[in-house]
Amino acid sequence: MKIIACSDLHIGERKPEFRTESFFDDMFKKIEFLKMYQQKTKDSVIICGGDIFDKWKVSTEFLYKLIDIFPSEFYAIYGQHDLPYHNEELLHKSAFGFLQKLGYIKNVKEAEEKTGYSILDYGYGKELPKPKRDVREPSKQIVVVHSLVWDNKEPFPDAVGNNAMQMFHRFARAELLITGDNHQQFIRNYKGHTIINSGGMMRTSRDKIDFEPAFFVYDTETKKTEKVFFPLNKNAFREEAIEFAESKEETISALVESLDTDVDLDLSFDKNLEIYINKNKTKKDVVKKVYEIIERCKNV
Repeated sequence: MKIIACSDLHIGERKPEFRTESFFDDMFKKIEFLKMYQQKTKDSVIICGGDIFDKWKVSTEFLYKLIDIFPSEFYAIYGQHDLPYHNEELLHKSAFGFLQKLGYIKNVKEAEEKTGYSILDYGYGKELPKPKRDVREPSKQIVVVHSLVWDNKEPFPDAVGNNAMQMFHRFARAELLITGDNHQQFIRNYKGHTIINSGGMMRTSRDKIDFEPAFFVYDTETKKTEKVFFPLNKNAFREEAIEFAESKEETISALVESLDTDVDLDLSFDKNLEIYINKNKTKKDVVKKVYEIIERCKNV
C-alpha cells in the first residue's frame, strides 16, 4: 500500500499580487498531476492534512472546474482555511463540506478498510493528547493532524505548536503522522515512526520563490518515503511585483520598529492573529466571533 501524503493545497480564486497570470493554470496543473499520479500508482490513497482551500467559500464556476480534475481516493481532514470563521460547526457551508457531501473528499477514517490501518482525525482546533513518557513500538496507526508542527527550529518567533519529537511522544504508537499547517517541508524518522509535513502546494508568499512544492509517498511495506515534486513554473513570479513588495515591506518594517511592536512581518495578518490567539489562550467562542467579524469586513 502506498500512502500519498499532502497538505496545505490552498486551492482558491485569489491570485497573489506578485504571481503572473499563469497562477490558476499552475494550480490546476498541480491538482491534475496529483490525480494522475494516484491513478497510475497501484494500491494507493491520498491523505491530506488540511487546508485544501485557501478560503472556505469559492464560486460555483470554480467548483465545476475543480470537480472535473479532482483526484479519486482522496481522504482529508479540515484546516482553519477550510472552515467558515474557523468554526467546525459551519463546515456544511464551505466548499470543503460541499465536496465532502458529493463524495469527492472523504473523511480519513474511511480509508481504514483500504489501508488496513487505524486512522485518527485531528482536524484544526481538536485537542491533541498529552505526551507519553516513552515512544513505544509503532502499531498500524496513522494520525492526521492540522496543527503547527516543525522539525527542529521554530518556523517563526513565538510559534505555538509542537516539534517532531513532541509529536512522537503525543502519538507514541503511531507508525505514520501526516501533518499540515506549517508550509515548510520536512520528514522525520524515529524508531520506526515517521512524520511527513509536505508544506504548501501553491507558492502564495514572496519568500517561496525558491520553494519546490511536493508531496510524499509512504510505502507501508518497506516503510520508506519518496518525495515527488509538483510541476513547477519557473516564470511564476512577476519581477516588478517582487520589487514593489520588498520596498513596501521595508517601509512597513521601519514603521513597526519605531512602534516597538511584536508583529512578525514575514507572516500574514491571519497568521499573526493566530499566533496572538494561541499565545493568549483566547476562548473558542471569542475566536469564532473574531473570525466572523473579519470575514464580514472582507466582504464589505
